Amino acid sequence: MPSLVLDKNTADVLNVNADTIATELAVNLSASKLIFISDVPYIKDLKGERISSVDENVAKKLFDEKIISEMEWL
Repeated sequence: MPSLVLDKNTADVLNVNADTIATELAVNLSASKLIFISDVPYIKDLKGERISSVDENVAKKLFDEKIISEMEWL
C-alpha cells in the first residue's frame, strides 16, 4: 500500500507515515490482526528476552518502561 496521499486543498502529493496508513486501514476494515515489518530485528523486554507479539496492553507497558519510544494511540 503506498503511503502517498493527495492534499485535497492544494493537490500536492504528500508522503504520509506508512504505519499510520496501515493502522487506519486495519481499523476501518475491522482487521483481526495487523503485522508490521521493520528493519528492527525484534523488541526485547527488560530481561533481554525477545517479544514476538505485541498487543495494546503490551505496547503500553513497553512504552511506560521506555523500551519503545514512540506510539500513536487510536
